Amino acid sequence: MSIGRNNAKIKQNTFKFSYTKLIISYLIICLLCIGVTMPIFNKVIKNHDKEMANDISSLIAEKTNSLFYVMTEASENIARLISAQKTEDGDTLYESLRNTIDDAGYISIGIINMDGSIYGTEPEKTELKKWGLVDQAIEATGTFASEPYRSEENGKMVITLFTPIYGNGTKIGSLFITYALDYIQEMTSSEVIGDDTEIYLMNAYSGNYISCKSKDASEIGSWRNVKLIRVLIQTDNDENYAAWEQKMRDGEKTGIIHFTMNGVEYTQVFEKLETMYNWDVVVRIPSSTLTNPIHILQKGTIILFIVLVTATIIIYLISQKYEMAEKKMLEKLSVYDGLTQLFNRRSFEGFVNEYIEKHSKKEKSSFIFVDVDHFKDVNDTYGHEAGDNILKEFANSMRKSFASNCMLGRFGGDEFVVFIPGNTDKKVIEGYLEKFKTELSKITLEGAKEDFAVRYSAGIALLEQSTEDVDSLENKADAALYEAKNAGRNMFKWYNASMKGKTKN
Repeated sequence: MSIGRNNAKIKQNTFKFSYTKLIISYLIICLLCIGVTMPIFNKVIKNHDKEMANDISSLIAEKTNSLFYVMTEASENIARLISAQKTEDGDTLYESLRNTIDDAGYISIGIINMDGSIYGTEPEKTELKKWGLVDQAIEATGTFASEPYRSEENGKMVITLFTPIYGNGTKIGSLFITYALDYIQEMTSSEVIGDDTEIYLMNAYSGNYISCKSKDASEIGSWRNVKLIRVLIQTDNDENYAAWEQKMRDGEKTGIIHFTMNGVEYTQVFEKLETMYNWDVVVRIPSSTLTNPIHILQKGTIILFIVLVTATIIIYLISQKYEMAEKKMLEKLSVYDGLTQLFNRRSFEGFVNEYIEKHSKKEKSSFIFVDVDHFKDVNDTYGHEAGDNILKEFANSMRKSFASNCMLGRFGGDEFVVFIPGNTDKKVIEGYLEKFKTELSKITLEGAKEDFAVRYSAGIALLEQSTEDVDSLENKADAALYEAKNAGRNMFKWYNASMKGKTKN
């Protein structure tokens, strides 16, 4: 064993030594090539820098769009959490909202009822009414973001997201969350973005835009119109810029243009914002941002070359730091299973326990444990990709079969759970399960045998005592599921006291 470890260390050291020599040789060759083939090298680098400018501009735009997607996901998750509560009383929902939702970068949060009543602070109510956002929230059927506006409460430019709240399949109001524009700026900026890089939010139809990042700090948060600078923009063909604007108005996902303004060459990219209708994020980056280091490299100083390499490493470490921070933020907001988009086990158990604590003394509820019958055979016969597809279709069938107020989750593997708040009617619950069986019969698998069918086994338990929690419900439903499997699968069983102590294999 020690000989093997020593051989591994020797190989590792040899690799490191060879890798170091390779780097040194590469640097020497690069310096020689720069000195000997300077004209050709310069031309190649200039073309390469243009492509890199396009990539960086697109990356910044995509990052801004991703942030809006995360904000939208967070808002919709909160709205679903509110919908799961068995009440439509605005005061109760608002109080629960403020007590259970942690700050995630927003400056205000509240609820708008369908009758136009607002549950929030007085300044929030004034702002929403002033900008005509209450009627928009009532009429909206999906999540949308307001146009940027200046808050009179703190003087900042802000954007408000609105998400419908449903109860028993009917819209009962809207959740609103307001973010400061400088928060969006902070989350979409990074150390790799040059000081000359500019970021805007632009209305595709009016040409109005608001600055999120600018080399002139006084312009940040201010409104402009593209017509004011249009006369300064020079392109190879005037129709090029008009075509770029038309792509934006036509709702295309992205568009890139190169132009000169005040003697400076720029690359400008727009990226469509799905949440802010008719709005796009626009990134403008000077071509010199990338070509300046190359001009310095032309002087052929080894010291500068080392500085550039060191700077690259530092920038990489900084970008890694920001990526880790963003990853933690996304993990904090995520409460869903990545494959099926149902609640994951942690969030499902947390929501059910919270509901039981608030309602168990007043209401009876039901809990169902569901397994995919013979799921291991699907993986073994058709492969794991086919198995994943079956799990996704299984989850979709659950959504179609159970009422909108039912909470659906995946525990992992082929285990699924359903919590039905405020309902223990066996006829209703069995009706859900029969519909579920019908939906499963529609699932097909390419290349499967003629007798292939997706079926389930289920165990049902009732929340009958206020002292129970999600663990006891799981154990009872699990015992009933064990009986269903022992009885031949493709069926459901109701828990009874005689099943106590049995567990599923």
